[in-house]
Formats: sequence, structure tokens, C-alpha cells
Amino acid sequence: MHHGISEQQWFDYLELTIEASARRPIDAHLRGCAPCRALLDDIRAWESQVREEASRLAAAVDCPAPEIDRLLAEVLNRIHAGQPAALSSGGRWSCSEAVLLLRALLDPICGAGASRNAISLAASQSCPPEQPRVAAGNWPLFVSNLSSAIAAVYGSATGLLVRRAGACLALEVC
Repeated sequence: MHHGISEQQWFDYLELTIEASARRPIDAHLRGCAPCRALLDDIRAWESQVREEASRLAAAVDCPAPEIDRLLAEVLNRIHAGQPAALSSGGRWSCSEAVLLLRALLDPICGAGASRNAISLAASQSCPPEQPRVAAGNWPLFVSNLSSAIAAVYGSATGLLVRRAGACLALEVC
């Protein structure tokens, strides 16, 4: 929580998925709070770095498995290093951040709309109705469902990349 705005609200705000009624107070807060505007700028810069690193991984789809694992480890280390301090949770990513990382990986391959839809589908298949967001307890099922959906449309190599990235992130997810 940062000035009364939760991490999930920040991500929803950035993704433009937050309802207008919830967006207005954040907009008003940002107009008067320089630290939060700076945090928003930091998050946007980090998101840009995540997308750049994801593009590197997307280019590696045809690499041998050990090379993909090496690249994933390097990319995750670089992304961790650039993470805004306000989002850092002791060297671990929240589930929201991990989903964002997978989406950034998929955007250059599938396009933003398709990756958002695939993630929404996998989340709806993986999460109980009373808890509609991905959490640590349903992370493996979410990754499996996402990998299967992506493999069905974009091929087994891309599905494998998602599965490997998800497994790497599973070690980091709170």
C-alpha cells in the first residue's frame, strides 16, 4: 500500500482495467502528490524494461532448452535489478508482478490483446470464483493453463517458453 493505493490498484491503473470510479481518486491523488507521480514514472520505466527483456526471450523461442533457461535467469536478474523500490517485496515478486512479467513475455509474440485474453482465460480456469486473481496457491495451475492455451495457438515452442518462464517465476512468487 502506497498512500492508500494498493499494488493491485497501481497495476490495474496502468493496465487501464480499473473502473472509472476507482480511477478518479487515483488521478486526483497523482495531481497533488509528487512522490506518487515519481512512483508511477518508475513503474512505467520498469514496465518498459520488462517488455524489452521479454522481447529478448521471445527471440529465443527456437533455442535449446538449456539456453532458454540461462536466458530466463539472466532476464529475471536484470528485471529484479530495475524494479522500483516501492514495489520490491524483499527480492520476491508478487503474483500481480509475475503475471505482468508473463504478459510482457507474450506481448511481442501474441500481441497485447491476445496475451491479455490468454492470461484472463488461464486465470478464470485456475482461480476459484471467490478469489478471481492468481495467487501463489494456484500459480502452477495458472502457468499450466496459460502454457496450454498459448501452445494451442502459437505452437509448442512458445508454450514451452511460457511453462519455463512460469516455473522460474514460481521460485520467486510470494
